[in-house]
Amino acid sequence: MRDSSIRRELLGGHFRKTPPYANVMRIVFCRGLAVGLSLAATIVAQDVKVTPLEWINAESAPDTLPEAGRQRPPPFPPQLKGLETPAYAEISMVIDPSGKLSGWHEAATSPWLRMDGTLLDRFKPAKRDGRSVWSEVRHYVIFNPATAREKGDEATPRLLEVVPPVLADPGVLKEDRLVTVRVEVDADGAVTDAQLVAGDPNLADPAVRAVSRWNFAPARRGGVTVPSSLEVPVVFSVGLADREGTAAEQPRPLKLVRPIYPAGLRMSGQTGEVLISFIVSVEGRVRRAEVVRSSNPGFDEPALDALMQWTFQPGMRNGIPVNTRMQVPIVFSLAGEPGRSAYRFTPNPKAMAALPPEFRYDHPPEVRGAALATYPLEALKEKKGGKVKVRLVVDDKGRVAGTRVMESPREDLGLAAQAMVECFEFSPAAREGRPTASVFTFEVNFLASGTGDVPVSPAAKRLLRMLERGGREFAAVEALDGPIVPLSQRPPQFPRSVPADVQSGQAIVEFIVDERGLVQLPWIVEASLPEFGYAAVQALSSWRFRAPTVRGDAANVRVRVPVTFRR
Repeated sequence: MRDSSIRRELLGGHFRKTPPYANVMRIVFCRGLAVGLSLAATIVAQDVKVTPLEWINAESAPDTLPEAGRQRPPPFPPQLKGLETPAYAEISMVIDPSGKLSGWHEAATSPWLRMDGTLLDRFKPAKRDGRSVWSEVRHYVIFNPATAREKGDEATPRLLEVVPPVLADPGVLKEDRLVTVRVEVDADGAVTDAQLVAGDPNLADPAVRAVSRWNFAPARRGGVTVPSSLEVPVVFSVGLADREGTAAEQPRPLKLVRPIYPAGLRMSGQTGEVLISFIVSVEGRVRRAEVVRSSNPGFDEPALDALMQWTFQPGMRNGIPVNTRMQVPIVFSLAGEPGRSAYRFTPNPKAMAALPPEFRYDHPPEVRGAALATYPLEALKEKKGGKVKVRLVVDDKGRVAGTRVMESPREDLGLAAQAMVECFEFSPAAREGRPTASVFTFEVNFLASGTGDVPVSPAAKRLLRMLERGGREFAAVEALDGPIVPLSQRPPQFPRSVPADVQSGQAIVEFIVDERGLVQLPWIVEASLPEFGYAAVQALSSWRFRAPTVRGDAANVRVRVPVTFRR
């Protein structure tokens, strides 16, 4: 992809130029989706361009891409001779260890762009540790109009590279979808502005984010490159990689790694359960792992560390491996000891009597899912802390129905605590044997030393000192050995504390991916409402990535991510 000194950031559903940010990379996240490009030469025939193979998912990709044996560029469809804007087809493929094409899916911006899976039909298979393995790849066939000619003094923009749109939950896409985006292309071929002009508004943000990373040859006028605008179609493909959970034969575990019980939690007698959702890939490896619910967040990291090392015989359908969605609970228990929960609520009879009758109970709610707060960066820099009290309303289904900060020494500490408790899940309170709503107050103690209720790890403290020295020790994104690949992404939760008439919001969050691939010190760059910023920080603090390296050495890198919320 051509480098550019201009970075583009998402602001309220369309892109505009912004100044460059040192050591900050724009990446598009979707539950683990990332793109790696092969270095194979591009094929061009007439006005048809066939892009190199790329991984559908680089998160757990083999060591080497498959290599195409016979490549036949298709003819330009006669129905498109009068084409005025670029068109393209996305072809997703599953290739078996013998190099045979075992399955494919085509999604195109025009009904005349069907390749019938025959464009690339012979391969050298992908390899891992020198062994041939199953793999999932895709490529694009791009059809440019005659006006986008490569030579001559006059030309419209020519599409060179497509980046696919990604959805936070690919499962919501039941069939291929198409939208149209109007783009502004500068004299260097970079997209400087993009807006949805036709199609489902719910697909606007991912479409705009994708098109902002497309690569064009600029328009020419009188032999000089000039800025221009055009409308481009964007296809959302159900593909192959996101069709999980349909295996006729479910995956069978081959290697299970036991999690390490955190010493501090063992010594304090704490137990817990972490429910993790993940996909078993066609190669039998774990990807897109995320914590669905955790009774004690102190167990989240060791549970994920163990699960990411598991391997499986992949799920099968009609003799072909398929991606399979699974959930597994990982239980941390102490043999012969009852253990105790990290959170327990004791009713206060005097306070109970002051509550409205509908909120009184004789058995308190119990925590089923919990979270840890994220220390606000400015408060941490200033070494400010204190106790925060948040009032929660939990309905008779155990869901947090509302929150309110009652006491806080600083606004940012209160908002961080509020974002934390809104992630909780409960078994509801009971009155006379029936579930009932409840109200209670939760207290969070912030101490900059990390000894309070909000942890501040030694790694976070070290990175904070690096930030305060100007961040020169962080690696530049372009110097990394490979792309930043997400391994686990818990989706942000729409904040319950925003007004009822607010249906959507945005936030941009920056953070450091440390040498282990963990997110450290996330902070809000901007947000449409403060609550959206803190909800985004709360979610992103639990994300993890493939450990970044530079020339094989571990590195720390700054990353910036836009987050969109819809109620």
